[in-house]
Amino acid sequence: MEQVADLIVRLGEKANSTTQRDVARKIGISETQLTRLLKGERQPGSKTLAGIVQAYPDLLPYVSLFLAEKVQIGNGQEPIRDAKRP
Repeated sequence: MEQVADLIVRLGEKANSTTQRDVARKIGISETQLTRLLKGERQPGSKTLAGIVQAYPDLLPYVSLFLAEKVQIGNGQEPIRDAKRP
């Protein structure tokens, strides 16, 4: 779950540079949903991930790593540990 943490940290940095309300609006979720993501209470779904990439294309590498990790775990494999972070 290392990759989701990296993604959420980067998303949190976006929220710190503006308001959480603006970030949530840009990615198409409620402010409450964004808060839950940032606190680690939920993981982003496919629509949220698409919204993140659309609003913040620079986060695409983090979304890609998150998805790769999710696929590996879903296939019963160990999560990516040595992937180079962008």
